[in-house]
Amino acid sequence: MSTSSSFSVTSVNSYSQALYELANENNSLDLIEQQVVAVIKLISQSEDFNTLIKDPTNKQQDQLLIMNLISKKFNFNDLFKKFLNFLIVKR
Repeated sequence: MSTSSSFSVTSVNSYSQALYELANENNSLDLIEQQVVAVIKLISQSEDFNTLIKDPTNKQQDQLLIMNLISKKFNFNDLFKKFLNFLIVKR
């Protein structure tokens, strides 16, 4: 396994663990799990959304704006919204 791939797996595991722990502490584990599943489903079903989040040429500000609009429209938990924004900033 390459170093960058290993780093990515480590980051994913760390971020996932952090979200789990924060959701658990805030008694919102079930809600955030449902919202995570909804975003994963959106990624798999929407080519436009998939491109938005994965294409490195998309501006971070555009991604944040759209993710905040989606978060507001679907009433995402504040913790989950902040987590998604963090992931965009750290990409």
